[in-house]
Amino acid sequence: MSRLDAEASHPWHHHEGVAVLSAAEAVLKGVLEGEAVVHRMLVTDGRSTGRFQKSLEHGDVRDLLRKHRLVCRVVGDAGRAIELAQWNATEGRHVVALVGGPTVTASIQALERIGNFGGAESMALFMELPGGSTGSRARIAAAGLPLLEASCVESLRGSVEHGLRISRGASAPCVIAVSPEIMQSEESLTLRPNRMADQPPAGLPRTRGPRWDEMGGALRIARRLELNISRSMPSPGERAELGFVTVGSADRTLRRLETLLGVERRLPTLHLRMTHPIDDAAIERLLRRCRTVVVLEPPGQLVELALVRIAQRMGRDAMDPALVLGHSLLYETDAKHLLHPSPMARILSPLIQTVVTGPSLESRLAEPSPSLPLHLEPYRFGDSAHAEELR
Repeated sequence: MSRLDAEASHPWHHHEGVAVLSAAEAVLKGVLEGEAVVHRMLVTDGRSTGRFQKSLEHGDVRDLLRKHRLVCRVVGDAGRAIELAQWNATEGRHVVALVGGPTVTASIQALERIGNFGGAESMALFMELPGGSTGSRARIAAAGLPLLEASCVESLRGSVEHGLRISRGASAPCVIAVSPEIMQSEESLTLRPNRMADQPPAGLPRTRGPRWDEMGGALRIARRLELNISRSMPSPGERAELGFVTVGSADRTLRRLETLLGVERRLPTLHLRMTHPIDDAAIERLLRRCRTVVVLEPPGQLVELALVRIAQRMGRDAMDPALVLGHSLLYETDAKHLLHPSPMARILSPLIQTVVTGPSLESRLAEPSPSLPLHLEPYRFGDSAHAEELR
């Protein structure tokens, strides 16, 4: 195989088949496949984008980006990337930015200064939010910016067009929050045809293209795109014992847990891909049809506090809402249990037992691994260490 054939074998060139892509590569593939003509893509330098940056050095990849009239630039600082994205959007360009690394938390201040940029073009901003930054999502929501939550690498590809349409309708940047686990992972994706220059993507014609002139706010566009998905909902007038609200990768973990326990299609679930502005009607419908609702979301309690607010309003109107459980039940140990079905099953076992048939759930779970008997003594220096040695 020649050097040019090896370069052209990158999945970005392919129109069909299955390929393994990283998170950053999936975002660029979504840019190339989408109907929106993206003019600028900004990426911050970091560990999760190293493979992506090496791919940009190939001559065939540069020719592909040139055909799509796409300028891809690597920036060292997340705050600088956001400022450049804002400037390009105000110049009338569609912009996609992928920011992460150690400066992403400090860059939220630059994002708060943007706010509403009426008259500018759309801007989709993928932000790698660390798991320990509990206030990042709340700050983004307080700034009045639309906030989506990625659940896997596959969801990043579709979030490109969704983010641009929501940004256009809301006249503000649309933020797509991405966990570090997703940013540093890879996934097998089914490839689709790329768009040819300013023409629609190749392949079968679509029944309806995007309405780039649609307005009415982010929530209206999110409902039209059906971003928030309900499944296994009880009929009107019926009440289930247990329901869930999932955000991000917790939805995949819950669906895997349902399969392991044999309770598919028996747990009412509302998967929120847009966490701000929140869909009050969908949440109110779930609270009316369940007795207990458990919120599975990244640290920060953004969705849980919204559910409590809606439940209090329903209680004042004598609607008998469900009991909302979240942070107090789930985050006593480690928030990373949202990524694994087994720790989630242990925590939720008293609640799930009401819908699981057969032996008790506790008896079906393996014993937790014992802690390693390690006794580590830290090194001590200076006068205190000398006194300890003499003692």
